[in-house]
Amino acid sequence: MVVFKLTKNQEKTNDDDYIKIWDKPYRTNGLKESTKAFETFILYRDMGTHRNLRKLAEQLNMKYEAITQWSSKYKWTERINEMNKYKIQETNRINKEIQ
Repeated sequence: MVVFKLTKNQEKTNDDDYIKIWDKPYRTNGLKESTKAFETFILYRDMGTHRNLRKLAEQLNMKYEAITQWSSKYKWTERINEMNKYKIQETNRINKEIQ
């Protein structure tokens, strides 16, 4: 599972030094998510359990095909899944500390 990615030339010291892949524009192999695509991803991410690409396209008055291309190209589902896994891990960690 890839929850975090280090920034360039950064050493791992603690979790606060990491950038969560769902909080920053997607970048890999010279590919960078545009500001508009990232802002759209944030809206999609924040739809919660009822997130839906078609509904998002309608809300933004955008073509569904454009949204699905961004979703695929910039790994939206993978990033959302990593965010959800992280939230579960953090909840479990906090629950263990409380007990």
